[in-house]
Amino acid sequence: MTHTERLTLVPVGPDDLDDWARLYTAPDLPEVPMERHMAGIQANVEHWLNDGLGYWLVRDSLHDAPIGVGGVRRSKELPDGAWSLYYRFAPEAQGQGYAEEMARAGIAALQLIDRDAELRAAVRPGNAASVAIATGLGLQLDEERDGVQVYTRKVSEL
Repeated sequence: MTHTERLTLVPVGPDDLDDWARLYTAPDLPEVPMERHMAGIQANVEHWLNDGLGYWLVRDSLHDAPIGVGGVRRSKELPDGAWSLYYRFAPEAQGQGYAEEMARAGIAALQLIDRDAELRAAVRPGNAASVAIATGLGLQLDEERDGVQVYTRKVSEL
């Protein structure tokens, strides 16, 4: 468990299935079968066990309410072992700086584990808020691939 000024960050595990599914369900995303949510949680548990970091269930410390998911994890899709930054928050929690606060905690944790790593965030080009978070953290646009913009930076430079 990790704490920031306003958040409690808990590694996502099997008991978080309902919150995970709710936070991943949004009008801008295709519907995801519950089996895929379960597989996502299992993969997250493996990230924590194998790499020491993964995604958190993000709770508002004041109300202890789950408001988002996110963090950093080693990318299994990329052959170079880069780390991926991810953040997704409930609509009512957006625009309050929670994603950046959570991301900074993830970056601080990653600096302790793999300071020489590259951190990447994949952002849809039309998502101005996500672009602002990525650039506000110090990531720089590196490439556009498969309909997303990829922002990168060495962890040691953040």
